[in-house]
Amino acid sequence: MSASLSLVVPLFNHLQHSREMLASLRASLQGIEGWEVVLVDDGSTDGTGDWLQSLAGLPNLRTLRHDRNRGYAAAINTGAAAARGSVLALLNSDLLFCPGWLAPMQAALGPPAARVGIVGNLQYRVSDGGLDHAGIGLSPGGQFEHIGAPPAQPRSEVLAVTGACVLLHRQVFDRVGGLDTGYVNGAEDADLCLKLRRAGLRVVLAGDSAVRHHVSLSRGRAPGQNEANSRRLFSRWRPEIRRELAAVWRRRLAGAGATAGHPWLDGALTPEALAAPQAMAGLVAEQMLLRQEARWARECGASRTAGAPHAEIIDTQGFGSAEAGGSLRLLNAGTIRFTAPPGARNVFVCRRVGPGRASVHLELEVNGVQCRRFTLAAPGSLNSGIAHPLLWPGRVQTLRVRRLGGDADAARGAEIVITHLVVDDAVVGLG
Repeated sequence: MSASLSLVVPLFNHLQHSREMLASLRASLQGIEGWEVVLVDDGSTDGTGDWLQSLAGLPNLRTLRHDRNRGYAAAINTGAAAARGSVLALLNSDLLFCPGWLAPMQAALGPPAARVGIVGNLQYRVSDGGLDHAGIGLSPGGQFEHIGAPPAQPRSEVLAVTGACVLLHRQVFDRVGGLDTGYVNGAEDADLCLKLRRAGLRVVLAGDSAVRHHVSLSRGRAPGQNEANSRRLFSRWRPEIRRELAAVWRRRLAGAGATAGHPWLDGALTPEALAAPQAMAGLVAEQMLLRQEARWARECGASRTAGAPHAEIIDTQGFGSAEAGGSLRLLNAGTIRFTAPPGARNVFVCRRVGPGRASVHLELEVNGVQCRRFTLAAPGSLNSGIAHPLLWPGRVQTLRVRRLGGDADAARGAEIVITHLVVDDAVVGLG
């Protein structure tokens, strides 16, 4: 049999859902010519193999089997290698199909000359009918996430699409090397889309095609597996992801106020930051990536600052007299210049407040772009700081400590003495 379209479906257990998927898929293809379904059993242990044997003789259907579970990417690659069609549909085994889902995706893909690399579609959850997928984008925090709102147009370009239901030309799949088996049941689809984009091809969502999906049912994931997949994806595609994330932040900062960073940034953005959205978008994108990389390093048991310099005080300006041990008395405002390891998780000012009025108001400002205000009880010894500060890579950082209310407030208020900093959870003395 010759086929222009090969529908490749990896199977791993979940026999009942595989049965329902195949029945709905075959029904949705009635009246369409030139297709084949290639089912790849990836070492199932629940009777899937016996069921596939019972399908022998069904038209337009072929079955393959792995002798052990090798993972989603390997199963797709096996099916694609055996496929006879010039176009591949890569499908999950936990989908349900309705007539009409295929034609809009074929129209969006077009011929190879159209330079569309891959086409995805809308996917609705079987459990509650809600929209689960309208493409994949980046959150402001730098995580890949499903777009949860339908597009305004039938065709739209997106960063990536989920591999649960996609269409692409066989020659394109082969040209980029298929799916990367270094991922384990996750992130293979995003990696494929980024490979296609690097090749100059477009990733398109067909908003007039829809399927139903038992989300994340087809493959289980071991603890930590998602993080390992994400770490591999981000390390491989860091420049591309940073560029896309900066674009996300440029759009967010355009015309926004001081709270544009909420909830991803601690405190507020300064007017100076909002006046330079291009530079700020790049800085925030870099910090978001460093934040994730530091977390992955910690979860893998590595020192997050391995090979990086420790924090160090360069100089201080504008403070009152120094005390024993290098402590500084804050009059109105002072500046501390310091170095910090990449992706530092925090910067805290540690101080004691002497007797005086019931409370003291303090503002911390990092590099002129991020600030936070505090009300301090007096007397007492407390820390005030900013989590995940916006630090310029490879530069000396600036922390401005300002007492709100000016000289008059300082004259009648409680005395504030800064004893040391904590940068990335490490104590940094002022002396």
